[in-house]
Amino acid sequence: MLDRLTSRDFAAHVGEPFAVTAPDGERLEFVVVEVGERGSAPPGTERTPFFVHWRGPGHRLLPQGTYPVEHAGLGRLDLFIVPIAKEKDGYRYEAVFS
Repeated sequence: MLDRLTSRDFAAHVGEPFAVTAPDGERLEFVVVEVGERGSAPPGTERTPFFVHWRGPGHRLLPQGTYPVEHAGLGRLDLFIVPIAKEKDGYRYEAVFS
């Protein structure tokens, strides 16, 4: 399923919550804040590489790693996410799809 997702799939959910489960089982609410494309589709492929940025809570920083991410419309996805910034409202995370 991950190989079929596009930036449009996530752009439709900007501002919506996703549930991310930490290794200890705590469920954290992440909100999609930005979706963008990077470059163009490599030869022989149909999908343009893209990124998704989420804002997670400020009380807990998750290290980079693969986490179960759940959304009512997209279902459960196991995504590799990376913390990229500390912001006033929480931490910003990124997932890259190529």
